[in-house]
Amino acid sequence: MTIQDPGPGRTVLLRAGWQVDNVGDVAHVPGTIRALQEYGGAEVIVWALDFRAREKELLAAIYPQVQIVEGAVSDNGVPTDPDVLAAWERADVLVHGPGASPMLAGEIDAWVAHTGKPYGYFGVTADPVCPPTWATLAEIDQMIDSLLEDYMSEDMRTRLEGAEFFYTRDSLSLKYLRSQRLHGVRPEFGPDATFAFTYRDDAKAEAFLEQFDLTERQFGCFVPRLRYAPYPQIKGRHPTSEQQRRAALNELTWREDLDAFAAVVTEWVRSTDTPAVVVPEMSYVHEFALAHLPERLPDDVRDRVHILDRYWPLEEMSGVYARASVVVSMDCHSPIIAAAQGTPTFYLRLPTETAKGHMYADLGDPEMVVEINDAPRAAQLAIAAHRDWDAASRRATALVETANAHLRQMGAAVAARTPALT
Repeated sequence: MTIQDPGPGRTVLLRAGWQVDNVGDVAHVPGTIRALQEYGGAEVIVWALDFRAREKELLAAIYPQVQIVEGAVSDNGVPTDPDVLAAWERADVLVHGPGASPMLAGEIDAWVAHTGKPYGYFGVTADPVCPPTWATLAEIDQMIDSLLEDYMSEDMRTRLEGAEFFYTRDSLSLKYLRSQRLHGVRPEFGPDATFAFTYRDDAKAEAFLEQFDLTERQFGCFVPRLRYAPYPQIKGRHPTSEQQRRAALNELTWREDLDAFAAVVTEWVRSTDTPAVVVPEMSYVHEFALAHLPERLPDDVRDRVHILDRYWPLEEMSGVYARASVVVSMDCHSPIIAAAQGTPTFYLRLPTETAKGHMYADLGDPEMVVEINDAPRAAQLAIAAHRDWDAASRRATALVETANAHLRQMGAAVAARTPALT
């Protein structure tokens, strides 16, 4: 279905911008604005959880007319900031932006109690088993088949059934939601809105290539990560018991995961005779890579592997990915950002990740996802993409076009208060 000239739609209050320490979370915001505003015709107000000066400047450069409000909700269910309260009064619908799970329980309950207006979920994963379970995507699929119809908590069921819409960004989450026989809401597939993000800073990207003496299309980008992001370290907070458990699991697994990652990078350099650049999707990654990756690289490869020594902004990332031959990432959003630039890309998935990675198969390219236990295959796919770049780029572009066709339908449905479009 093609939607043209959507015209003026509802005013949407977009709750997103989960954190600035994750480039993927930053990308959710302009991607969702594009889906709702450009594709759907809605007016969007961003209610950001964690947007700082750099992220506000980026959003102002892309969407200068979009208002950003910030503030929490007090214990009595009223926003603590007058701009947020005004946005509540003005908006027609509250939209939970793309994310790892349905969150914002207290805020949604307060929104309904205070305004009586509708709310919904836009590209949100609802994985019922992972985490805390470790699993491949195929194993998650199997486990969902074993769940009974009453698996979902009553609190979650009540909240989801009260939603006007729920677009889940992967079909495994959709399968689970439909298995729970929710009343009222009709869950539908709707990909992560980051697929609609295409903005880039070409000047910063060119400076990046000059810094490392790189030639366009003659280098690969590689993104490592830990199984669990070390949020206490990132945020400077004392870890909770659950965060301590996750840190212990990181300590148990990071060596084998980084060994597998290093083997992919090594095979890339040796087989393509082109350099590799190791870049972050989260703010801790450059320090982790600098500390532990070089010793895992053979002598004949080490000098051809460059590690970015800083966290970088989203617009620089997209500009560099647009110039790379291939992007291989252990984080889920770099492949989306790369594909949106027409760059071949692969997601090297860790077993602690949710079902969100299934969205690539849902959009027509199951080969984009490689489980970490099959890491050598990621190297083979990346090398093949480099050697037949035009064909690989066409596959990436087709994936993004499919995603944006869904996002156009989603944006129009939300903006116009219509049932989900499939």
